Amino acid sequence: AEYRIQLVEGRSAGELVTFEFAARAYMAFRKPRRDDVKWIENLIAHMGRRDIREIKGVDIQQAAAALCPTVQPETQVRYVYTPASAILHYAAEQDWCSYRRIRRPSFSRRSKRTPAGETTMRLLLANTAGSQHLLLAWLYETGQRISDSLRLMRSDLDLGRCAARVGSRKTDDRGEIGLSPELVAMLANAPHLPSGRVFPWGD
Repeated sequence: AEYRIQLVEGRSAGELVTFEFAARAYMAFRKPRRDDVKWIENLIAHMGRRDIREIKGVDIQQAAAALCPTVQPETQVRYVYTPASAILHYAAEQDWCSYRRIRRPSFSRRSKRTPAGETTMRLLLANTAGSQHLLLAWLYETGQRISDSLRLMRSDLDLGRCAARVGSRKTDDRGEIGLSPELVAMLANAPHLPSGRVFPWGD
């Protein structure tokens, strides 16, 4: 926040606000994840010198075509449309430009992935041990997203009731799911990590 204030205070009222200026002020304020910073830097390299007031939806569409030419529309939305829109909205909040809605490409939200078959899972489980084995068993039984699974804490488990409290970061929903006796036994015998997490990986 302090860096953001310095950026704003160091600019005169009539000075041109470039996309790069707005993007760096946005990053100083929001502190995005490292992966998101990489894509914002790509946007800056593509249109950083442009006047923020002149950037329209077609410019973001062209940026998506240039920066992500071979990927699916959902990936373009994730890495180009979403950060570019966030920067423009932030700039509008600072009165550096007018607010504008950015039309994103439409795409089906139904997953194209198919679950692993039983034969594949038997091979995976037979050839893994420890935390890898437990994670595969957890994912296969619960169907939970891997990013949500890795945030599972020991305090979320109620092994006496064969249950676990789980949530989705995408929706902020929380709920309880039942666990099979086999998975309960695996969880009970797994090492207790100092972090309190069930699994040792952060991502």
